[in-house]
Amino acid sequence: VVGNIGQRGEYTAIGDAVNTANRVQAAAEPGSVFISSETAAQVKARFRLTELEPRQLKGKADAVVLFRVEGMLKTTERYIGPFVGRKRELDLLLASFEQCVANRRPGFVLVRGEAGMGKSRLFHEFRRRLRALRHAPRRLTASFAPVGQEPMNGMRQIARAALDLAPTAEPAQAAAAIAQAQALAQEGAPAPPGFAENLAFLVGLQVRELTESGLPARQRIEGAAVALKRLLELRARDTPLLVVYEDLHWADTDSCDFLRRLARSDLSGPIFFLALGRPEAMELVRDLLANPFESIELRALEPGEIAAISGGILQDGVISDELAALVLQRSGGNPFVAEELLKGLRETQMLELSRERYVLRDGASQSLIPVGVRSILAARIDALEAREKSALMALSVLGREFSLDAALHVIGPEGPAAIDALARRGMLVLLQEDKKRPRCLISHALMQEVAYGGLLKRDKCALHQEAAAFFEQRLQQESTQDPARLVELAWHLSRAEQPERAWPLYYRAGLRASEESQLAFAAEQFRRAKDEFERCRVQTGIDGLPPEGAKLKLLLALCEACFESGKPDEALAHAEQVIALTQNTFGRQRALALEFAAKVSHVKSRFEDAIVHAERAAALFEKAGESAASARLHLFKARMFSHTGQAAQGLALLENFNLKDAPPETRIDFFNTRASLLLAQGKIREALDDEIKRLEIAERVQDRRKVGSAHSNIATYLSDLGRQQEADEHFRLAMAEYQRTGELFNLAIVHGNYGNQLRRARRLDEAVKHHTLARKLSGELGDEFGIMVAETNLGTCHLTSGDFAEARLSFETALPLAQRFGSAQAISQLFHNLALAALRCGDGTAARERLERSRGINEKQGNERGLLLNDNLAAQDQLRLGAFDAAQRELAQVAERAARLGIGGYELAAYMLMLETARQKGSASEMRKMLDIIERSQPEASAGADERALRQAHRLAAAALEGEEEPYGRELARFGELVPRTVAVSADAEALAVAASAVAFGPAPRAHVQAALLWSQDALAAMERGGRQDLMVIEALSARGQLRLLCGESSGQADFARAERLASRLGALWLTDRLRHAGARIT
Repeated sequence: VVGNIGQRGEYTAIGDAVNTANRVQAAAEPGSVFISSETAAQVKARFRLTELEPRQLKGKADAVVLFRVEGMLKTTERYIGPFVGRKRELDLLLASFEQCVANRRPGFVLVRGEAGMGKSRLFHEFRRRLRALRHAPRRLTASFAPVGQEPMNGMRQIARAALDLAPTAEPAQAAAAIAQAQALAQEGAPAPPGFAENLAFLVGLQVRELTESGLPARQRIEGAAVALKRLLELRARDTPLLVVYEDLHWADTDSCDFLRRLARSDLSGPIFFLALGRPEAMELVRDLLANPFESIELRALEPGEIAAISGGILQDGVISDELAALVLQRSGGNPFVAEELLKGLRETQMLELSRERYVLRDGASQSLIPVGVRSILAARIDALEAREKSALMALSVLGREFSLDAALHVIGPEGPAAIDALARRGMLVLLQEDKKRPRCLISHALMQEVAYGGLLKRDKCALHQEAAAFFEQRLQQESTQDPARLVELAWHLSRAEQPERAWPLYYRAGLRASEESQLAFAAEQFRRAKDEFERCRVQTGIDGLPPEGAKLKLLLALCEACFESGKPDEALAHAEQVIALTQNTFGRQRALALEFAAKVSHVKSRFEDAIVHAERAAALFEKAGESAASARLHLFKARMFSHTGQAAQGLALLENFNLKDAPPETRIDFFNTRASLLLAQGKIREALDDEIKRLEIAERVQDRRKVGSAHSNIATYLSDLGRQQEADEHFRLAMAEYQRTGELFNLAIVHGNYGNQLRRARRLDEAVKHHTLARKLSGELGDEFGIMVAETNLGTCHLTSGDFAEARLSFETALPLAQRFGSAQAISQLFHNLALAALRCGDGTAARERLERSRGINEKQGNERGLLLNDNLAAQDQLRLGAFDAAQRELAQVAERAARLGIGGYELAAYMLMLETARQKGSASEMRKMLDIIERSQPEASAGADERALRQAHRLAAAALEGEEEPYGRELARFGELVPRTVAVSADAEALAVAASAVAFGPAPRAHVQAALLWSQDALAAMERGGRQDLMVIEALSARGQLRLLCGESSGQADFARAERLASRLGALWLTDRLRHAGARIT
């Protein structure tokens, strides 16, 4: 009861509600707010509540359930209706999360649907269910907006959340959090280079080490991505992580790339990634959906589900089936739009309750119900009071989320009252995260879009002008050149139809972002500047340049940002536009554009085009008196000659190069360029001398990146010269330099180069170790090209060691990556390698199929080297089938073509196979002829130990065929000196098999049976360990069978039987007959 009560007639309130409120207040802890269950039912859609244990209150017979008010709900948490129509999707999310946690491996899910389809509601229910789990995750959220975002926005939000930093955290707090993360990282595996510095860069601290490192922008972002990846792994050690990308369709380029990188990397731990976006978000992650990403698409609701929603809106009943069908038809099954339509029907009193179901009050009113998503929302907005409608539409120009002071400026004097009224209606939410600068949020993105779309063009321009005035004043007050702030102002000026003021701001934002190594963001702002410039009725200049010069400067800035951010095709398009605009004027700008065209041609392996562009650019720079730029282009042109087989022309170009007054960076590039040209001519010692000079200059000027590069090249040259100990030291120095500067990309390359050199030196265990490290670093970076190269190198190591089964696995891992990149040369090489591995493993059908695929690509590309390899392998297949003469003709042609092309390694490989073919034919004279040719091609003194042993095994086989005991004895003694002590490589096993066979079927087998038996056993053990099933295995089996029989062991017959079965399976009928004949002779 409320009123004037009692003798004194005081105005007061009495009754059970008052008494209960008093008892609840008394039960509340200091500083907290408690409410009853009845009140909770009324406010649960607006406030976050925690249910408390039932407690006894004075004057109440039964225990009362109370709730503690934790705070206002965010928009994504405020739901009135029940959760319907999304159970399957929720179950899928929960199952994916449970699997992620159980396996302690990352999970990736994309939820996509049109605006209003329930992405946020599904996310809310998912979080609510997760909170009840024993292993509830820690949530890190990145939210995106269509305008006003800072560069690398998503990565920065995730980093701040993972470091427990509030948006208003002071620099000292950020530094302390990073130091704590650094200490945590030291407890497990070593932190990646520059871990703390890269985290500081992400949270916006100035980092002297990164500024002075000279790292290219792309590598700086790669370092930041690796640091953030490791931070996520650290946080997931004890608690699962839920990493959320909200509104993925608005995500910045770098944050999308980070998501791709993580999906393709070797990320570990229970980290669940949930991306929420509209259908257009599919394009951002389409290439991920075949990777670990799952996709969940939200469908339209059905009539029964619409009716269920209505219960939460109308409180005391649900709508009839007929009305549900009508709402479904008008809303398209969009849950948010259906809710808004129902609210509109309720507020306009078009509904009445009939038999516990709501129906339309007047059947004729059906025609008044709007059709379609935007019409329904527009009707809701039109039904507002004039002040509220005007305010909502004015606020819509600010986007969905905005600061309260910006809102008050745009609305004007009516601002506070209008904002309060909209908040009461649930159309606007006041966010209190930042007490100093509170923000507002329009309840749904669709509401903002429809309100904005309802503005007349002149009103939009006027409101954007007001907003621009506010943001311009704030920029002046804060004296900031923050790129995000500049973009925000430029966007409003653009919408206010003032492109002549907007484009210089976009341009300045791009320049500022470029200085901070945020090139993807910079490129986007330069694109916007270009678009605005072209919209200007009267084009304006900048930095003292006329409009024509300003446009060229803008295009060149865009060209550079695109090139440096990994978009060479777009960079080339802008360079070509500059070239077209400067036919007779602006020589310097034309030269810069030609230089970019040359760089892009280089990246695209169009070296002839690169040379032409570089020549034209150098001439223009020379004419303009810019000798340093001209010298830079001459060096570039000379470097391109090393790729076109014109090393002599490149060296001739460098003969007239004047180094007298050249700056250190030019001298460094000169010696590097000349070294690459000398190497192309096979002058390794001279190339080494130039790289040493380059190293000395780089050391003197403290260019650490060039120091690392010089050490790497020196190591490669030393290794080629056989000075492996010195090479090892320089490889270690190169890796130390890149580790110090945090250049993980180059560090992976050096590991790969070192691994290749170690493989050539037959230090295969070390080679595999370094290729594995390169693979790991590429995985850290999410660099799939690096992963492809590392897997290919690992496969090649396994081929060399004779582990053909492992080789197939590595090549099969690399092949789909090569196909994704469209690298024809890599694809053809991988198909060839897979064909070789299949042939060694006894799978002739797969070998021929993959060989033909490799050959088809090589023929299309005109890849003569690749075709030589293909023909060599085809000849091996002919040898398997016993077509000896055809195989020898094919190999002779391969050797001739290889000699003509100057590819000595390919020529020698063909000769070695011709030698083996002659052995299988049983022709000692042909073997002696081939051995002489091989010696002339590569003297034995310069061959490796495994190659020398294999040649000697064939000399022994030739002597065995000749049957003369004295020469045979000499060759056998010589092989005894060269016999491999361990079977380290495939050639070792082949040498042992050939030698064992020569003894077993030679002129005096009993005298050397024990040694030969050991050779055959070692060869077989190595070949079977590597999955080998080819002629060499048959050779070793038959040799062991013969030697065992000579020793009186009956198991020799089993070896012959195995060899015969394998020959039959391989389709080598000629060999089956030979084995049967040998077996019959022995018997």
